[in-house]
Amino acid sequence: MAFDVEKSIAAWRRPYEVNSTFSGEDLEELENSLRDRIDDLIEEGKSTEDAFRIAVGRIGSISSAEDEYKKVYWGKVKRERRLNDELFLRISMVKNYVTIAFRNLRRHSGYTAISALGLAVGMAACLLIGLYVGDELSYDDFHTRAERIHVLGVDNNFFGRSRATSYPLASVLEESIPTVERAVRTIERENIMIRRPGYAVEARRKLLLADASLLQVFDFPLVQGHRDVALNGPGAAVITEAMALDFFGGADPIGNVLQVELRDSTHSLMVRGVVKDIPGNSTIQFDVLVPLSLLGGDLLDSEAWGRRMFSTYALLNQPLPPDTLAAQAEGAVEAIRGEASSQSQSFFSVPLPQLYLSDQYNTEGFRGQQRYLYIFGSVALFILLIAAINYVNLVTAQSQRRAKEVGVRKTMGGRRGQLAGQFLSESLLLVVAALVMALGLMVLALPVFNASFGTELRLFSGGHAVLIAGLTASLLVTGIIAGGYPAFVLSRFQPANVLRGTASAAAGRGGWLQRGLVVVQFALSAAIIVGTIVVHQQLGYMQEKNLGFDDEQVVVVGLSQSEVALNAVTVKDELLRHPAVEKVSMAGLMPGHGGMLLGMPPEEVSSEAISTQELFSWVPIHTDSAFVETLGLQLVAGRSFGSQAGSSAEVLINELASRELGWLPAEAIGKPFWLEQGGEGIVVGVVSNFHHASLREAIRPVVISISDQNNQEWIAAKLAADGIQEGMDHVRLVLGSLAPGAVLDYQFLDETFDAMYRSEERLSQIFTAFAGIAIFISCLGLLGLAAYAAQRRTKEIGVRKVMGASLANIISLLSKEFAALLAVALAIGMPIAYWAMQQWLEEFAFQTTMSGWTFLLTAFIVITIAGGSVSMLATRAAHTNPADALRNE
Repeated sequence: MAFDVEKSIAAWRRPYEVNSTFSGEDLEELENSLRDRIDDLIEEGKSTEDAFRIAVGRIGSISSAEDEYKKVYWGKVKRERRLNDELFLRISMVKNYVTIAFRNLRRHSGYTAISALGLAVGMAACLLIGLYVGDELSYDDFHTRAERIHVLGVDNNFFGRSRATSYPLASVLEESIPTVERAVRTIERENIMIRRPGYAVEARRKLLLADASLLQVFDFPLVQGHRDVALNGPGAAVITEAMALDFFGGADPIGNVLQVELRDSTHSLMVRGVVKDIPGNSTIQFDVLVPLSLLGGDLLDSEAWGRRMFSTYALLNQPLPPDTLAAQAEGAVEAIRGEASSQSQSFFSVPLPQLYLSDQYNTEGFRGQQRYLYIFGSVALFILLIAAINYVNLVTAQSQRRAKEVGVRKTMGGRRGQLAGQFLSESLLLVVAALVMALGLMVLALPVFNASFGTELRLFSGGHAVLIAGLTASLLVTGIIAGGYPAFVLSRFQPANVLRGTASAAAGRGGWLQRGLVVVQFALSAAIIVGTIVVHQQLGYMQEKNLGFDDEQVVVVGLSQSEVALNAVTVKDELLRHPAVEKVSMAGLMPGHGGMLLGMPPEEVSSEAISTQELFSWVPIHTDSAFVETLGLQLVAGRSFGSQAGSSAEVLINELASRELGWLPAEAIGKPFWLEQGGEGIVVGVVSNFHHASLREAIRPVVISISDQNNQEWIAAKLAADGIQEGMDHVRLVLGSLAPGAVLDYQFLDETFDAMYRSEERLSQIFTAFAGIAIFISCLGLLGLAAYAAQRRTKEIGVRKVMGASLANIISLLSKEFAALLAVALAIGMPIAYWAMQQWLEEFAFQTTMSGWTFLLTAFIVITIAGGSVSMLATRAAHTNPADALRNE
């Protein structure tokens, strides 16, 4: 029997004719489009029947034919020149969407408030972290040639890896490497006294000594003076705008003189330039910029390869991989100095944009550390994801109520696109409201955020305004996407199924998607809580661990050698005159204050070493005979230093040094040992291992020797327990009288180590806040879901109460589903958190262990808070009058 295309088209039309979704005119347009497509397919060689089936398949069913109709409809509008009228109509419809959306959100104000608050808190947290991460990644990006500027450093077997390079390196780079356009040396000096002669204006400021080419390599904008000559000549100076305001007020600083105290000399400098205040995201900071020649000839020796005290920057004429530049630098130096130059050292190179986040830039706390950007960025995304899940869950939870609305509106002729537009309007309104709330929360929280992160971020300054705008737009899109899923799911419901009551009210078959989102939400929350507990544990472990010496009541004073020249005997005698000062020692290094690392083959350190190590590395401490007693170091073999003449040849080592040289502590006594000041000493004692640095670092071999007591950087005074204040007053009085005008840095030794862990303390506070935010948002969502579950099961609860169900039965009925979801979330989130925190703990040489109670405590927190929220609503639902519930049904 031949295929009758007209009968088939008529049969195709029939369902559309009895459905009011399409008008008669619309259906004619759609049919004409169908016929045109059939004709095109027949011309391509298809049979009439196949062409009909393919064309109908392209249009789809009634519910999906709207997309096809749109193409036809807009073609008709253009042909009839009704485009302006149609656009006006669409704008009016959008206004109508917004009006109805506002009414719907207001009608269900409880769900609206929960959704908006959850989104707002999540967005605010994400915005703040995004602002922080953006600031960390922006360091040095204001230099137009930053990608072509590299920082050179030396990796030395003797002193370790450092950016400190020798003076002649820059000249060799410029002369021997064609790709190096310019090389710049700098050296920083903190707290330098600067005066304006003839005026009572003086202050301590940060001084940067540099080659004159610094202003040609780096883009520090000059507001006064000429870049090419501002730093030329030994008597020139360039100052910042803030410095100019402090010292000259509104007067023109150019041509005026400043006096700088440097290396026990006073230098008169003429201001030849003023630069804008150095941005906070610059690795090079200064208040006053002066020529390098101010240091004097003895430090600017072109043959002084062993004296490393300068930072060296190279401007390349083309981009070059860091390894390539380092290899070229090694080759150039070797060509001048011979093969001996590369036997114990190698060069490395760091591009300027990467310097701040590298291990070669020292910052306080966790700033300038790339791993923390990943940590904070991940947590911010987790919180935003939790907030988005919260929103999606709350919308889809109300799908049964909105499904009836969809069914009625579709029966009355509403198209799927119109319905989706209506739901998207509600989503857009709610997201915009949440975003406005988030910006308000961000303004309120920024001072606390800056204090916790050690930053000085401002919302609308410079590049931050652009960053905030970008983050805001991203969050707006994220929110709309989160609301888009429920919109298209709801608009897809079929009217007949909805009105029969057979449409699924939950997202996914059996509500699996909704349950899955709850699981993801609480799994992330549990992971953040585990992280918070572990950070607290590690902080407590570091604060309570025995450091191996007595850090109580020991005040340490740092001495600036450029300003203070004290006679050690005089200082000790004067300090010990007061009974509150029990012991005094002077040393070149104190625990908690860094120190260099030396390295030599073991057989060169001691002729009797029996170690198989190629290199023996140790931390040298030069001090006096009272060092051990002042710090309370514990001797495990031998004795401390003697007070008699000749004791300068005596050496103390720690247990680790003894072991690495192949000796038991008792065997080390009497062994010969190399002395830095020349000659050979003898090991007279072995002390217990002690922490000379943070617990992030492993204990290293330590060698303690006696050296010139008049050339030390630190004074340590052990104070009596019942006279700490009197002892401190005496220390200040003595040092103040012996070194007038000196900047003396006082700090108790235990406070020094506590300060080392300030970043962990702040990290602990930050994670606590993150965990609180995550669990707050999650519980908001759970509260909304539980309230909706109780509302949806009102009739069931009423029937059960009439049949004799107890309060506990009703609470169990409403809580057991959520309890199962929490259990699954904990089972997923805690292993992930264990892995992540184990990676973080690897940063510390001495670390706490994650015991079982960590995870039990996490489970208790999650179950108590989340379970309490659900139980509260379940209890309220259980107390409703069953008669009211059944009457309402």
